[in-house]
Amino acid sequence: MSNDPWAMASNAGTATTTEPNGNGNTSALEGSFVPERNTRTAEDILFGAGMAPSLFTKDHQIGVDRVGVITDLPFDTQSLSFGDRKPEFWSADGKKTMDAVDRATGKPNRPVMNVVVPLATEYRFTQAELDEKGLAADDGSRAWYLSGEDLKAFRAAIKAARVPNMAALVGMKLTARRTGQQPSGKGNPKWLYAAKLEQA
Repeated sequence: MSNDPWAMASNAGTATTTEPNGNGNTSALEGSFVPERNTRTAEDILFGAGMAPSLFTKDHQIGVDRVGVITDLPFDTQSLSFGDRKPEFWSADGKKTMDAVDRATGKPNRPVMNVVVPLATEYRFTQAELDEKGLAADDGSRAWYLSGEDLKAFRAAIKAARVPNMAALVGMKLTARRTGQQPSGKGNPKWLYAAKLEQA
């Protein structure tokens, strides 16, 4: 079987939904690696300091490639809902909710966690994009926020590139591509991805 992530993406059928991370706040990538600490502080993660713009935007269509060099260890952060940007949790029945506590049992719901991959890119926002995002400047810092199908694509890239540990990801060149869409049942379809890792 081919390890080429582009070939695997083009041959993929209907994608499946990723199960919630049952390990609480541990990284969704740690199953493959010995856990290693990111250099970000608790304050960075809690208050969103230095959270880079997303590698992909709503305007990027099927076939768009985005390229960057990984600048730091990937880390986990709690997922925020698409519209109102509220923290998301897993309910007892495995569905996403904005309720921190289960209404029936009174027990805390587990947070939905995203893996964040920090990147340096050559992309720069236009002045109109800077104004829309409320940014004064753009140094090319981006992050790929991974959950579900994009996380699967990143894991496949790690396996195909035979990356031995988390630390080895830092400095590698990441190419990510939007390869298709999948109905979500909620109006907005999910994007499907392929990813490739190589030495920069």
